[in-house]
Amino acid sequence: MSVGPGLLFAGIGGLIIWENHGGRSSIDYYLTNYRLVETKAGRVVGQVPRKLFKGEPTARFLAQDSSYDQGGTPVYNVSVHDPESGDVLMRLNDMPKESVESLAELGGVTYCEQCGRGNTPSQRTCQSCGATL
Repeated sequence: MSVGPGLLFAGIGGLIIWENHGGRSSIDYYLTNYRLVETKAGRVVGQVPRKLFKGEPTARFLAQDSSYDQGGTPVYNVSVHDPESGDVLMRLNDMPKESVESLAELGGVTYCEQCGRGNTPSQRTCQSCGATL
């Protein structure tokens, strides 16, 4: 059975999941309030902390590497770049267009790692608990 790329939004934590069940082991990408995680066959193989982006829009650090058509649906290979060095931190493969657009629209909010509250990027401490952002 072939399962195409999928996208799931879940409430708390702003979780986004991309799934790829092609000819290789299952590769999933999870974006939470705190990090972007890549898993392969259920094991974490890479992660990028969102605090690296300092509340900037995510689109600023994405680059579309390639795109192709998969059964009538455009899919993309996207790389995530380090804000300071420009180095590639993670490659997101076989992403549906909707997932890439959703990822690009994120940003502008810095989440507290202690209590989870969203804060404006210019804040240095959490509005709710006072923890350092």
